[in-house]
Amino acid sequence: MILRLRGSVTVWISFLSLLNQLHCLPLPGLSAADVEAKIQADHELLHTVTYVGNNKVYGLLSNEQPQMREAKLEKEDFDSSVLTKLDSLQKKFVEKGQVPVLVDQTPPKDYFGNDVKDEPLRRGIVGIVEQLSNVFNAIIEKVPKGAVTNLNKTVLNRLNAIGAVLVGLEDEIK
Repeated sequence: MILRLRGSVTVWISFLSLLNQLHCLPLPGLSAADVEAKIQADHELLHTVTYVGNNKVYGLLSNEQPQMREAKLEKEDFDSSVLTKLDSLQKKFVEKGQVPVLVDQTPPKDYFGNDVKDEPLRRGIVGIVEQLSNVFNAIIEKVPKGAVTNLNKTVLNRLNAIGAVLVGLEDEIK
């Protein structure tokens, strides 16, 4: 097994070295000097600097936007032509048939739900709750956020200490 593995590794290494030697041969029809000049030009191109904003970008040939290409005109397919014909047929039907316009016949009192006999009492309760909400919001907005954060940290530290005693990590509450 080990001998077989060594043999396959040796075959792969020799194959890759042969491939590397073939890769380094000059292109057919070009002299070694032309190939060397092309390699040198590629290296120079790689080290050119183009600025994109304040950033340097190496090897970028151009920072210009490509030219706009002409757009192809849209063609009407079979399904869209059928929909166009149905739409025009529908318009003709509406124009010739003089279809009456649908109007909402709902009276304004039905917009707000059922008639309730004790509606003033309910509106009064809603008004009181709204006023209380406004008062609580005003109080909360006037309390500095740093005080709330410190209070939260203090409460959490105290609860952690109680929990540590309950679990048995500490002997007594500090």
